[in-house]
Amino acid sequence: MLSSLARNFAVAEWKEAPEAVLPRFGGTIAQLLSRDVYMGRQAPLDEQYKTLAYGAPRGFENLLTPEHVRLSVGPQPMNGDSSDASLEDLARIADTVVECRPQGPCAGILPSWGTDALQYAAATLVYRVWNPDCPIPLIGAQISARNPDLTLNPKSDAWGQVRDGLFTSLADFVGPAVVFAGRILSPVNVRKMHAWRIDAFRNVGVVPYGEVDGAALHLRLNPRATLTPRAAARGPMRSDPTPFDAKVKIFPVYPGVDPEDLAEAVRRYDGVVLVGLGGGNGPVRLETDAGGPVRYGRGSLVPPLREAAKRGVPVVLATAPQGPVDPIYENGLELLKAGLVQRGSATTANVMTSGHWIPEHCYIKLAYLLSHQRDIERVAAENGVEAEMLRHYLFVSGAKFRTRASRSAYARLTDVRPDAVDLLAGRDFGEAANAAAKSLRAGTSGHAAKEAALA
Repeated sequence: MLSSLARNFAVAEWKEAPEAVLPRFGGTIAQLLSRDVYMGRQAPLDEQYKTLAYGAPRGFENLLTPEHVRLSVGPQPMNGDSSDASLEDLARIADTVVECRPQGPCAGILPSWGTDALQYAAATLVYRVWNPDCPIPLIGAQISARNPDLTLNPKSDAWGQVRDGLFTSLADFVGPAVVFAGRILSPVNVRKMHAWRIDAFRNVGVVPYGEVDGAALHLRLNPRATLTPRAAARGPMRSDPTPFDAKVKIFPVYPGVDPEDLAEAVRRYDGVVLVGLGGGNGPVRLETDAGGPVRYGRGSLVPPLREAAKRGVPVVLATAPQGPVDPIYENGLELLKAGLVQRGSATTANVMTSGHWIPEHCYIKLAYLLSHQRDIERVAAENGVEAEMLRHYLFVSGAKFRTRASRSAYARLTDVRPDAVDLLAGRDFGEAANAAAKSLRAGTSGHAAKEAALA
């Protein structure tokens, strides 16, 4: 049976049913519906999770059995609403995923969590799980799995989410994914698009991984998705031991935004994600006289960005609409130029593009980088490069640009030529930083850094 699945449903070849582990972190899937309010902090019992995986509500058929994959219910290090989560909680999810990997034949790890902050957990798994060697399908539910009397709710979407996540754990790829409503989504740029719909999640500007129906034993991986097969996994899987404690502010731009609020964020936070308008624009209020000096009028964001550059507080220029940042307008270009600052004999670029990444993903990646600031400074010193430029290079690695001309213009302005792949995704931070530093020192970019990181 397993061999036929491998031939027909894009799952890996197994001689015996492998084990998948489901660690629990709370969320709607584990809460009770009482008097129209979700409440309670007791997760379903172990056997109830197995019923969700292998059983089916009345009138539905489920072909998935323990003969395909054995489900073990894992630890429960936290259990609450995901809107309560901190960066420390997100790091705990990554740590638990690695800790509960089975020693024998491993299908995958399917962490269960709340949907409100699921996109932040997905991005955290991208960076804080190193060398993944199995699928990590992140699941949740929009409707509670349990009734007030503690029995399973037949109307809950948890039935589909658990079995789809479980069947996805058999797939032939490694690393995190989000499995929701029959979709296998990339953990990058995944967003909750609707507060209440069952099919709430979508990828924004990236290719989804595939589709799944665990009850029908159907799984299709998207041939356009960039996936690493199990045979190419580096292993052993580890989690980042560095505390996830950087303070990052997501700062939205809107008509009438007060530059002093941005200046306050620069003083209080380690980094800022500036969510601009359109293609990455914001108020500049450029004032010039013929032959006179350039001035910025009241309400301009340029002065606080210059202050951030002086302080070495990194700023990511992102945008709320779908599509990559592209400062083809003067306002957006001035925001990027405000980040240029002289450090000794070199000019560094402190304002960085988000490329195609949505603000939520930028928030996690910047927080991850800043949590490793000491490592960045050490690696930069060892390789004779500026720490700010190394940080910039690492952040924009993997960022996509609107056009080749946009990419070239960014390189000319910042002297950073972004790598085509995200050097930090799924890799030991020290290895990635050293590879990036060597590329900076050699004046190379493109696939050279990727090859160095994989060496």
